[in-house]
Amino acid sequence: LMFAMFSPIGSADAQNLVVNGGFENNPPPTLGNNLGYPITPWILGPGNGSNVVAVDGGTTYGNGGPALDADPATPAGVRQHYVDINSGANDFYQTFNVPVCGAAPGQTRVATYSGWFSTRDNLAGTGGLSIRAGSGLGGTLLASSNISLPAPVLPLTSRTAPWEHVTGTVTVTSGSSISFIVSMSNNINFDEAFLSFDTVSCVTSALTLEKAWIG
Repeated sequence: LMFAMFSPIGSADAQNLVVNGGFENNPPPTLGNNLGYPITPWILGPGNGSNVVAVDGGTTYGNGGPALDADPATPAGVRQHYVDINSGANDFYQTFNVPVCGAAPGQTRVATYSGWFSTRDNLAGTGGLSIRAGSGLGGTLLASSNISLPAPVLPLTSRTAPWEHVTGTVTVTSGSSISFIVSMSNNINFDEAFLSFDTVSCVTSALTLEKAWIG
């Protein structure tokens, strides 16, 4: 007797695929600005360098940015981090392969991306997230979500104003590569990058043989 069993297999989970999205990997040793500190594996564009900001909920950092990072699970008193571009603007990115499900042509996935922005030094700032085809900053633009933050108005300051969420979705081709890009002007901070692909249930056949002896 021979029969085939069909079982669904999810080829991708809706989990955050960004590495070091909260800038907590290999954190800098001192509170405040850490100019030029790397944000590996993010790849910086040709603009200004990165500044990994370390805060702990206190007032030491003044109005350079929020007293806490964008992760609500991190309490005051715990050192935490976000990123700024040092004295200028720049883009940085990570590249991802879009999951496939078997070998069927023309498959697509929905990518969800997001991140959090805040102002610096009580000044207005702009930022954005984008998805481009291929690896790097120059591929075809597939989606973008931008934000323009006004200067905080008292009693709010850049230290006390809330982080602002930016998010978007885009349909991408399975088997292709895409780049998730963060764009930042001078007077803005960024934290908690997120990218996931929707889960698609693939059907695969697992052949099982069963031999019956008679007599």
